Amino acid sequence: MKTVNDVKLKKPTKDESGEAKEFANQYLKNVTENQIKVMCPKCNMKTTIYPEHIGRSSCEKCNVLLKKVEDNKTNGEELKKGDRVRFRRVVDPDDDKIIMVLLEDPDGGRVLVESLIWDSLNPTRVLPTSELIKVSKPRPDRT
Repeated sequence: MKTVNDVKLKKPTKDESGEAKEFANQYLKNVTENQIKVMCPKCNMKTTIYPEHIGRSSCEKCNVLLKKVEDNKTNGEELKKGDRVRFRRVVDPDDDKIIMVLLEDPDGGRVLVESLIWDSLNPTRVLPTSELIKVSKPRPDRT
């Protein structure tokens, strides 16, 4: 009877190890390409999940269902420098009255905006593009 010490392990040949590496690389490529970007609508935490998990995955902190994110797009429209936008979701009572203009093209799901409050000093800030909706024309009460 053979013991463990009697059995010699065979080293993989170059061809076998190359095939394994190629298989692993292809697998990782498929995993990363098939995932979609999602975000928690409450805390803005972003991550990626598989498409089959949409509608079932929730944020660990907020226990809210994750929503799909479309980078640099709102309602299917591409955002670009100079566009007028407003908040997608009203949190404070005056949020629906704030109109902002994009000071730069979106990058990585975020963009620098300037709030148009018609004062001598308009505040600027960086906001996620998923929180913004493009405004087609200025509000009638603002000229």
